[in-house]
Amino acid sequence: MRLFFGLAGVVMGAGLLALTVAQARRGLRQLRELHHLVSLVQGTHPTTTVQRFTVSALPADDLNRRHFELYVERRDRGRWVVRDGWENFLTKDGEWVTKWDNPDWEDTRFELGVALALAGLHAQLIVVHGMTVEDALARRAVRMAKD
Repeated sequence: MRLFFGLAGVVMGAGLLALTVAQARRGLRQLRELHHLVSLVQGTHPTTTVQRFTVSALPADDLNRRHFELYVERRDRGRWVVRDGWENFLTKDGEWVTKWDNPDWEDTRFELGVALALAGLHAQLIVVHGMTVEDALARRAVRMAKD
């Protein structure tokens, strides 16, 4: 059976592990090329940015959670929007508008702290097919009691 491990091919059979000279040279050449690539980008560091928060009044392991989630997402100039899973956006008036109905996008932009607070408040008010957050939590309690 022939296995290839990244830089060099390794031949395995009946307890025998062998690395040919050609494979070793190829591995060293690849290692030098890799070192050259690393030296080209040395000094640069990857950055990580948060683009989206998920807010829900249900616990993370609840099977209904995805239906009761709101999202706080980064938009232009470091400002944030609160939206549901159906492309509805929360306005500063506390109303929900679709992306097609709202000509004034400024009305849906918030600072991060405000957006997270509003999402937390509205996450408790979600109703899905007539089921409120309280109903979902009650169903969860019944499921947990059975287990």
